[in-house]
Amino acid sequence: MRVEAASAGHYMTGWDELYPRIQVVTVGELLAGGHIAYPDWARDRTYKPAPRVEDKPAVTQQTLPKMTHPPSRPQGALQYALVEMPPK
Repeated sequence: MRVEAASAGHYMTGWDELYPRIQVVTVGELLAGGHIAYPDWARDRTYKPAPRVEDKPAVTQQTLPKMTHPPSRPQGALQYALVEMPPK
């Protein structure tokens, strides 16, 4: 795999710096301090940055209107609540 990557050639920057076009780096090599070779001036350009998102104004919670009278009950609801149960 490394031979195939090396056969891809090199990338030459505008300052005549050569970097491998394809680099194979294992996790073990990265954990041991290895790195990917790329120009220092491209340090912050290894990924496409996401567009900035505008902050949205905070949404305030709406309140319910004040009730001036108690809610009405369905007809007969109170009657069923007051019926006594016969003793067993």
